[in-house]
Amino acid sequence: MLAKVYELSGREAEARREVERVLGRDSTDIRALYAAGELAGRSADPEERRRQEGYLRLVVARAPANLAARLELVDLLLARAAADDAAAQLEALQRELPQLPPEAARFFQRALRSARVGRASEAAAAAQRFHHAMEVTAAYQASLQRLGGRNDPLVGYPVLTFNQNMAVPTQDARAVAADIRFTGRHGGKRAGGRGGASRQPGARGGGGSLERVALAASDYDDDESEDLFVSGHLFRGALGRFIETTASAGIVLRDRATAAAFGDYDNDGRLDLYVATGGRGGGGGGGGGALFRSVGGGRFRDVAGSAGLAETGTVARALFVDFDHDGDLDLLLATAAGTRAYRNNLDGTFREMAAQMGISGGGSRDVAFGDFDGDGHTDLVIVGDDGRLTAVFAT
Repeated sequence: MLAKVYELSGREAEARREVERVLGRDSTDIRALYAAGELAGRSADPEERRRQEGYLRLVVARAPANLAARLELVDLLLARAAADDAAAQLEALQRELPQLPPEAARFFQRALRSARVGRASEAAAAAQRFHHAMEVTAAYQASLQRLGGRNDPLVGYPVLTFNQNMAVPTQDARAVAADIRFTGRHGGKRAGGRGGASRQPGARGGGGSLERVALAASDYDDDESEDLFVSGHLFRGALGRFIETTASAGIVLRDRATAAAFGDYDNDGRLDLYVATGGRGGGGGGGGGALFRSVGGGRFRDVAGSAGLAETGTVARALFVDFDHDGDLDLLLATAAGTRAYRNNLDGTFREMAAQMGISGGGSRDVAFGDFDGDGHTDLVIVGDDGRLTAVFAT
């Protein structure tokens, strides 16, 4: 934000210094890479302007689905007559976006055909028209926001068409639901074995009941693809496939994972991961947790000990939620010993305050939050060990 202030007030050297400070901490931060590219592109130094292409290549490598960055890279490549390289980028874009808006598709095909035969100037004209046509789409706007937005005064974008059916549903909701189908895609490595879908080792506990399997989904590496943490294993999403990154990310657990949640608890712009662990004996004791703080580059470091979260009892459900509305994420845990509310002190530590907040009591197996009474405060619904629901309304 400070770099943006410097940039908009004409102090580009200061802006560049702040962006480089971010990149010094995390060289893969796509917002900082994109900002560095923008600053390089506006420089009067030809060598500096050439660096813009390098920055955009790094952004595209980190976030291959980012439409705005890839189209800017295509424009730069065609401007210097690198038609073959531009054609490769357009082909990659075609794989990312198999269906293009009809008003943009013809420009895309024209640009791709011209680039493939080496006619860079013709391809550049068509690519720019394609770029402008895509700018008004939701996909482009979303990708631009992931890069930190734009500098011009455009505060919205036009809607090309309006479909009355989008405003007023004409089909019965039950008929729509009956037509929805999901297709399984679990041909990768098991989390606990070989082949097939993820499964917790020893998935059945005593009495024939299924043990809980920790599951959390979010984009932890900021590449615009959803990632998964399941059953003690971390998987990076890669265009519909998942690649295990548990070891390379630094995820090491002492015991079986029972619950997990992603959240940026320290407000540094990177998602962290809390994982509750516990033995197979059940009950209220013996459980613990790991708080994996993101250190950049897709890697984590366990700071549960210093954060005060190493010993939490056996946890069935974990949620990051700002229950005290102070601008940082707190941690809510459903445990066999009762619901625990860990308030974030924003100094790297948490303090358990369930009793002071009026939500302590018997054991809980699940919890959800929301503003159920519409008063602007975070409320809770707790499932007790006996299966009964308890609503806790914030005052």
